[in-house]
Amino acid sequence: MKNNMDNNQSKSMPVSDSPAREVASKFLAKHRRASRELLTNMFEIDPSWVENQKSGKGFAEVKNALQKADQSTLCKFLEREDCPDWLGIWAAKHGLKEHQIAYLFRPNLSDEISISDRISTRPKEIKKLLWGSKAPIVLASLLSFDDETYLTWARDIGFDGVIQAPNLDPKDDEEYVGSPRAQINDWFESVLDPIVDALWKEHVPEKGACTVLQGEMARCIGRLEGEYWKNGMMNMGDGFYDRMVDKIKETVLSKNSFSPLVKRVVGIDASIVKGANYAQIVRLTLFQESDVELSLRRLKNVVAAWCLRNREPIAYNPKPWD
Repeated sequence: MKNNMDNNQSKSMPVSDSPAREVASKFLAKHRRASRELLTNMFEIDPSWVENQKSGKGFAEVKNALQKADQSTLCKFLEREDCPDWLGIWAAKHGLKEHQIAYLFRPNLSDEISISDRISTRPKEIKKLLWGSKAPIVLASLLSFDDETYLTWARDIGFDGVIQAPNLDPKDDEEYVGSPRAQINDWFESVLDPIVDALWKEHVPEKGACTVLQGEMARCIGRLEGEYWKNGMMNMGDGFYDRMVDKIKETVLSKNSFSPLVKRVVGIDASIVKGANYAQIVRLTLFQESDVELSLRRLKNVVAAWCLRNREPIAYNPKPWD
């Protein structure tokens, strides 16, 4: 009898649930429709009115309405190419990472349009606001795909080269000029990489840690690069390499040597390296750059820049776990 009762109850449950689901579905549909109408009207707001109302009751009501709107609908509006600047400013200052990513990437566009082109259409002033985003993925994406942000970061760690107009289809090799990002990376390779190499040769012993801090920084970044290329970060998480990442982060941020942008990027890159996923890395081909590889490269540049700004040898007392 009990089994029959249980079976009868289980069969009857969907019937009693159905009206509730139907009501919920209608409510959500109505809410989304109202949100679309609200946002359509907001797109037509005069920007000058927004400027005048930033601290007034009117703009407070607008911000309150944005928070109450259906968030998936709001994200779709933020993805639109005609998204007004004032709404982009709201996303940069007050939005969640989902709002900021939708505004930057516009994923509803054709795949033929590159992410860098999608980002480049956004106003420079708003992209600067997004540098202060609390979401690491937003800032890391700007560095990866926006040349202006990358140039600002590079200048902050010491890049002093002159960016030439790219000439990607020259008549001969001597006239070839790469993209701004490629020119910056060439400068890093010619100016900063030799600093790390020289410190390694001068201070890093065959076994164990260095007694000079600048040499220890070179050792840490070199060992991390070796772990990436030889083992795919397989040993990350056992404490040894994690401490090396922490040592780099704590050292380069210990003095007011760098701008807030560089400091935030160091924190992001340290988190990316410590969170390296072996299974994901080994699936990549040699032609694919992982987030970990990009972060290691940026950390190496910052280490070299820090050593360049701290030329006098600093004594380092190795720890037993070094």
